[in-house]
Amino acid sequence: MTARLDDETDRALCATISHEYLWCDDALHEFARLREAMMTAGEDRRLSYAIYNAYARFIHHLYEFNMACAQRELQSTSFQPKGDEADRLIASHADRAIRVRRQAYNQRAFNARPFKPLPVLIEFAKAFRIARNTSNGHAKHQRYTLSLSDFFKRYHRFLLDMHNAARHVWMQQGDQFPDWGEITAFSVVVKATVPPADAPDDQVDGSSVV
Repeated sequence: MTARLDDETDRALCATISHEYLWCDDALHEFARLREAMMTAGEDRRLSYAIYNAYARFIHHLYEFNMACAQRELQSTSFQPKGDEADRLIASHADRAIRVRRQAYNQRAFNARPFKPLPVLIEFAKAFRIARNTSNGHAKHQRYTLSLSDFFKRYHRFLLDMHNAARHVWMQQGDQFPDWGEITAFSVVVKATVPPADAPDDQVDGSSVV
């Protein structure tokens, strides 16, 4: 489907992109909170499980956010790149984000230093795609051996660059939370249908979320 800028489809896509970015931001903050707790309390399997999940969600939502942004750039909601095509797209987004960070940090360094060469960014993009698919996107046996620790050490800086470069455009602004259609209307249904916790068993039907 074509999503021309500022038509109904584009507005729906923009709401989805904003929602995806906020999911990504929430996961990153949860990861940071749990990482700090691990530094204080020491390693623990339950805590390691929670911090893995938070980072996997961050990876997943950042990846999906970039795919949705590409759909808007190309004005095509049917655009679904796979494999090498997806890697090239992610690499281009990473390159752009690195440039934004370097320019903001130091104009002189921005002009003088070479950027990460394309092969490095392609390698990162492939690792990003595999980490997203394996840790959160699909239930695959490779999850047992995928090292998110290694991915974090090698590529976390790139993920932060990509996340931060999009903040000023896609992060909600002001005190009023945006209207995202059925996304933010969901609570109305929940409030109207969930029975009280002390309801008799014969009043709880299959529509209950408990």
